[in-house]
Amino acid sequence: AGSRDGMPVPVLLRNNGGIAMAIEDNGLSGTFKPVIVWTSLADNWRSGAVNANSPRRWSALQPPLPPAVYGGAPYLRQMPSGATILAYQQGDTGNLDLARMVVGVGDAQARNFSTLSHPFPHSPGKSQLWNALFVKNRNTITAISQTSINGIGGIWSIDGRLVRQATPVAR
Repeated sequence: AGSRDGMPVPVLLRNNGGIAMAIEDNGLSGTFKPVIVWTSLADNWRSGAVNANSPRRWSALQPPLPPAVYGGAPYLRQMPSGATILAYQQGDTGNLDLARMVVGVGDAQARNFSTLSHPFPHSPGKSQLWNALFVKNRNTITAISQTSINGIGGIWSIDGRLVRQATPVAR
């Protein structure tokens, strides 16, 4: 109640992990934030709407965005390895004006998205909007955005690779 959920992007998670859907939700704190809503395959949404207090709804990002920061138009995909990838447009001014595409890596349950990156260079005065992701192969994901690079506006794409960070060794 009193919140808007929109721009749904569902993914059938591997290994019977359920159905995860990325939405933009202004019901957590402040302006829109990327949120995941989930159902098991056995339930398949039969238990009804996922409301504000549901354990089937959670903030996608760890740590969450500050209340004043806009994080809308999320797009969710899953790599063959099981890692989930989330893209969204982030506006530090609280709206989509001058928003940048951000991509984060989550676990196989579409939780705890972190290790955030910006696939496209920042063009002053230009937004990166209405983003999408495409799983190209085992290790490559293509990021797509409406933006301007070197003064040329259009639909841009770039390939990225999922790289696991090594755990530091204690000395």
